[in-house]
Amino acid sequence: MSSYTFNNLSPIDFEELCRDLLQKELNVMFESFTEGKDGGIDFRCSSSSGDETILQCKRFTKSTYSSLLTELKKELKSVKKLNPNRYILMTSFGLTPANEVEILNMFHPYIQKSEDVYGKNDINNLIGRHGEIEKKHYKLWIESSNILEKFIHKDVVNRSTFKFDEIKEKLKIFVMSENYNDAVEILNEYHYCIIAGNPGVGKSTLADVLSYHYVREEFEFCYVLQNISEALKMFEDGKKQIFYFDDFLGANFLEDGLERNEETDFISFLRKIK
Repeated sequence: MSSYTFNNLSPIDFEELCRDLLQKELNVMFESFTEGKDGGIDFRCSSSSGDETILQCKRFTKSTYSSLLTELKKELKSVKKLNPNRYILMTSFGLTPANEVEILNMFHPYIQKSEDVYGKNDINNLIGRHGEIEKKHYKLWIESSNILEKFIHKDVVNRSTFKFDEIKEKLKIFVMSENYNDAVEILNEYHYCIIAGNPGVGKSTLADVLSYHYVREEFEFCYVLQNISEALKMFEDGKKQIFYFDDFLGANFLEDGLERNEETDFISFLRKIK
């Protein structure tokens, strides 16, 4: 799960992040309004039956829960005037289950359930569920090593994406063989497998389909083409990843040999994977 503090976001940035996350999560569209006194409304959504939902977002930088409650009591007066069918609160402050219940009771009957009170951890959970929203809000990247690494190693990420698109096309004509089952057993036991054989026997096709098998199991696909250093850059300890190292002992090795120290790096990498 992501672990953003949201301290580097402006109040407007935080509000827009919350809106985009909740629109995606609830599959609704919230109305947005120009800057100024909001009267207790950051965003509003009306259903076909006329029910009105109000989303209020609080980027809260003070360090105490009591300070947050003081702010919310001021909001409560506006909410009572608005009298919405449903009121959702999202705050950058970390909340305990007891805090959420207290806020629920304070805003009853407008907040209908404790799930409509989103604290810092809840918002981070939504970000983890909706990665496309994380990418859209670039100011979050300052806090995110995962996003930054994708840009630092953009060549490897793009190459892996292009390669995987090709793999999906190959699957349409792939015929299952005993080699596939043997390779899966080897990978599950040792966590690495070297596929060797004469040209044209189907080494690459087998590697392609094996990669697809593990992507279906929610592994990240990394296509390594030049040298083992690409794999070392992308490796994350504890993360589910499948590394496809293409032709590392084939034509590339016979023509140019492995680069200096690459033999040692490769063996160390295999030991770590195992």
